[in-house]
Formats: sequence, structure tokens, C-alpha cells
Amino acid sequence: GGGFSNQHMKSLVELLSSRVISKELRRTGLSILIQVMSEIPFPTKQEQADLGHQIEWLTSGVPLMVIQLISNSDPFATDGDDTVRESLSVAILLLEKGRGNAQDAFYALFQAGQAPHLFQTIRERLIRAERGLPA
Repeated sequence: GGGFSNQHMKSLVELLSSRVISKELRRTGLSILIQVMSEIPFPTKQEQADLGHQIEWLTSGVPLMVIQLISNSDPFATDGDDTVRESLSVAILLLEKGRGNAQDAFYALFQAGQAPHLFQTIRERLIRAERGLPA
């Protein structure tokens, strides 16, 4: 629906998760992702069961991408803050639309050990911000 396919979105999420794309391309890709996510409902548990792999780009791919982008952001790079801010915008949209189901998606990744550096990275960024140090 809406001029995109689940396969296109899966490819976009995989591209955004990779470390090899430029910050401009990542920013554009995240804008597209946010636009698509804002136009579609987050699937219910039953819809997730019915759609299976087709919708995984949204139900597990996007949460994993957010975790990877924040965890892998360079706290000393000037563009690191942009990546973190944009990633948090995606996470907020996902959680607003998906509520408990989206929370479950993040929780499953935490339980599976997919976010070992996430909170440490956020903590380091908060400390640097508090001290007025450059991002």
C-alpha cells in the first residue's frame, strides 16, 4: 500500500543500519522511513503472526536499526548527534504508534543481548552534554 512494498522497506532499513552510507544518504533514508511509518499502523500481534516475515522490517528491523545507529554513533563526531536525534525520532514515532507491541519489540532485542552498548552510549552523551563538551 501507499506506493511502497515491504521488500523496499526491508532494504531501506538494512541500508540505514549499515555503516557504509554517507550522513546525507542516511538523513534522506530516515526521512523516508519516518514518512512511511507515519502513514501506516503498527501491526497488532495477530497481524504480525499473519504477515510474518513480510512486516519484520517494521516490527524488529526498525527497533534494531535504532539501537545500532545510537550504539555505533561516534560521540566525538559532529554528525553523531544528528544520527542519534534522527534515530530517537524514529523510536518515538514507533513507540507512539505501536504502544505495547513496539515496546515488546525493543524489549525482545534487549533480552536477546542486541543492545549491549546502547545505554552506555546514551550515558556518555548525556555526561558530555551536561559538562558542555562538544558532542
